[in-house]
Amino acid sequence: KSVFHMGARDTFSIAFRKGEGSNDLKKLEGKTILLGSAAWQSITDPLLAAQGVDIKKVKYVEAGWPTWGTALAGGQGDAALSWEGLRAEWIAKGLDFEYWLGVKNSKLPANTFVVRAADLADPDKKAFLEKYLRGWA
Repeated sequence: KSVFHMGARDTFSIAFRKGEGSNDLKKLEGKTILLGSAAWQSITDPLLAAQGVDIKKVKYVEAGWPTWGTALAGGQGDAALSWEGLRAEWIAKGLDFEYWLGVKNSKLPANTFVVRAADLADPDKKAFLEKYLRGWA
């Protein structure tokens, strides 16, 4: 169960080389998306699925941190996962991409804390989680 959202709107975005962007993420089916870490597929899959993309038809490539932006610019993939702060960093470095912005196009929250329902049924675990999440709030 989702128990806490760090952001009410999705801060994640998809970067494309200039002239190759799309507001229809279904066009990413059959394409390659670059990630800084393979673990970020857990961010990208729900974002794409919510936009109607068949995620089984998307190829992910771990292009490395912090180099996946330059990998996109160099043509090593068709798109790349990005987010608000990173977008500003890439612009400052001269990486000029087009962006599909989650904050404008996604109904998902960003950076959600998820816990097992069984943990909420345990009074001690629930008390711990409440204190932990109050610290974030």
